[in-house]
Amino acid sequence: MNDRVDFAWQGLRMSVPDDWNLGRVDGDFEKGYARLDDAEIVRAEIEWRRLKGRGEALRLTELVDRYLANLQKKAQNVDAHFEVQLRARFLKNKKFL
Repeated sequence: MNDRVDFAWQGLRMSVPDDWNLGRVDGDFEKGYARLDDAEIVRAEIEWRRLKGRGEALRLTELVDRYLANLQKKAQNVDAHFEVQLRARFLKNKKFL
């Protein structure tokens, strides 16, 4: 299972094993959820929401960078491959939006 595919949603793109499938997706840019499953179990869950009324909010890119750095550390601790491409461009043809 070394083959990987791109999963992209709401500006986030990540490479996942090719046997992971979209199990559920809800929401929009403001608030939402995406789940990736394989034939056995849930493999990844992504949740987002816009923060309001909590003072100075961190930029989304800062939050994502912190989260990805934490995931990288966890992957290193278990000697797992972890790779992220930030600011990935996708959905070039937006005519249907």
